[in-house]
Amino acid sequence: MPWPLKVRDFVLNSRVIRKTNETAIWAVWSTTHPDYPVRDERIRAWCKNSSWIISPITSYKSNVIYIAQVDLQGSIPTKIKNKFMTQEAMWVADVSRYFMRQLNRRVKEEEEEGGKGG
Repeated sequence: MPWPLKVRDFVLNSRVIRKTNETAIWAVWSTTHPDYPVRDERIRAWCKNSSWIISPITSYKSNVIYIAQVDLQGSIPTKIKNKFMTQEAMWVADVSRYFMRQLNRRVKEEEEEGGKGG
């Protein structure tokens, strides 16, 4: 990357918590792992907390609350940080669509399991 930028990376844990059949939370946070040491050519960014709270409104609409506490570490010009944050907001829509597909698939599987007379 051109000066003053340097490639960033994260090592993340995540967990999906289904609050009800309709609302779910996808929580993500930084961690360390011996298989993924910091490399000299990168800066290890840190995610204190990043969460998506997704609730369907209709079959085709969802309410998404996105919370992020991220430290990109190092020195980055404000203009570039702002651009990154704007793009990150666009990813929320993609994540929401993916997550709702997964949630609907899981609910359907559970309904089918319940209907087997177990």
